Amino acid sequence: MSFQTYPQFDSWDWETSIKEIASINDWISDFPEVQEIVISPDGERVAAIVMTEDDAFTVCVNGEPWTNTFEKLWSLKFSPMSRLLSIGMTDDEWTIVEEDEPWQETFDYVWNMKFGAQGDGVAANVRTSDGYGVALNGNPWDKKFMQMRSLEVSPDGSRSAGNVQLASLAEGDIFGFKKGLWGLAVDGNLWGSSFLNVWDCVFSTDGTKVGAEVRLPSRRQTIAVDGEPWPQDFKAVWRPIFVPGTYDIVAPCLTTGGWQILINGKPVWNKNLFGTNRLIRYGIRFSALSAPSLPPLFLRNSADGPLGSMAMSGEILSAKSSWPLSSVLMHRE
Repeated sequence: MSFQTYPQFDSWDWETSIKEIASINDWISDFPEVQEIVISPDGERVAAIVMTEDDAFTVCVNGEPWTNTFEKLWSLKFSPMSRLLSIGMTDDEWTIVEEDEPWQETFDYVWNMKFGAQGDGVAANVRTSDGYGVALNGNPWDKKFMQMRSLEVSPDGSRSAGNVQLASLAEGDIFGFKKGLWGLAVDGNLWGSSFLNVWDCVFSTDGTKVGAEVRLPSRRQTIAVDGEPWPQDFKAVWRPIFVPGTYDIVAPCLTTGGWQILINGKPVWNKNLFGTNRLIRYGIRFSALSAPSLPPLFLRNSADGPLGSMAMSGEILSAKSSWPLSSVLMHRE
């Protein structure tokens, strides 16, 4: 999970105290169904998927329906730049619909729509008769794969990546599984190495490097960057992040002494703070002012701190056992 930034933040209207955008109650009266109400980041538009009188679906924005209608619509979202997009189906073909304009390319199925953090670029996982891949800004990858279960978009929205299955596997074929049938594809191009598993990946700030959590043939786990795993391996690792503006990559790893934060495979903290495997890591985040060597870590159900604890430099900074999970995920130090 990542904290969303909004590129047009400074241009938003902060002066108007109360502004009526639309009446949802009117929509409920005008349409047989109203679904998935969303609000633009700047607060200037509210939208929802609505059913028309002929049982088709479209999007209503500030009370005005789109011109195009679809057999199905879902996953209505505003981008960080306040563009409105949804996944739509017509004649059993799926595509992305952006501001009432469907992409020219259509697919057997589309899901997992994501945006570049800087506001540009939209991508989604897609399936065609040739297999699984990604479509970025309307352009699908040339190569398709057996399976694909994740998607990440570079901060500038120009690149995409995800874990892919490299070959088919017969039921119960443990020897085939041990060969390592999962890899990472970046813009449709495979890393040169394969693994037992590949999970979440992340782009560096400039989008030139990609890191991911992987499982090795030894069943141990580690972090790989551009296909090269760290020399060290661990009982478990969690989603890494790059230190902003650098190629240094940080991840929580379960070492023999307990949980530890590592940067480029080397410990950051001077002790293993978490002595049990009851820690569930929900996110590492760098504040705008914190040094790269001091990443805070959110904890849950740790022996060293209750739900909502935060640690920095190996020390528990705060603990609020009454925080709900959503607050832990959204809290920013």
